[in-house]
Amino acid sequence: MVNQHSELLESQYKDPEPLHFALAILATLSGAAGLIIQMAQYRRERNRDRNIIRKHLFIADRSLNRIDEAYRSLISIFDENGILLAPFAPGKSALYADERLLSELNRLQFDIFYGGRDLLNALVELSELLANRDSEIALKIARDLDEIFQKALHSNRFLEFFIELGRMLELVTEFIYRIGERYGFQPTSIRIGLIDDTISRLKSRIE
Repeated sequence: MVNQHSELLESQYKDPEPLHFALAILATLSGAAGLIIQMAQYRRERNRDRNIIRKHLFIADRSLNRIDEAYRSLISIFDENGILLAPFAPGKSALYADERLLSELNRLQFDIFYGGRDLLNALVELSELLANRDSEIALKIARDLDEIFQKALHSNRFLEFFIELGRMLELVTEFIYRIGERYGFQPTSIRIGLIDDTISRLKSRIE
């Protein structure tokens, strides 16, 4: 059974489709955006437990760290293989992956899946705990998330796609941090600075 599973993974990623990995992160962040948009529409008071809210904020933060690492690693892999400037469309580019790269892509997909699962679960829990003032923060960020999501889907190249993906990641992070300010949540990560730097470097490659 283990050998059959290994053979399936190997055959799946012999000539992996770059779009598959790019859209995996977009799917995770669009799910997070959808939950934030829903929170923006809430207008009722809740019984709030500060400690439980902080718990889910920390879970969301750690999940975003995992997704962010996968995001920057994918950019590096696409850059190494000359795909960043390729059309953002299926079948227009290919990753000719050796065993090392196949293993790395498999790990990244694992991180995207489980990081995304934990992020969405934390946001679902937060949606049941946050109050009216929190929904005002969500509303401001939700508008931008929807606009950026549409831009990402209509990107011409992977380069532009990753720029918009970074902006979505930055906004979801900003939402967690701004909500956290009201509940004593002070993360030690420097993710927003790293995302800003990544986006700036990508923009410098636009021809």
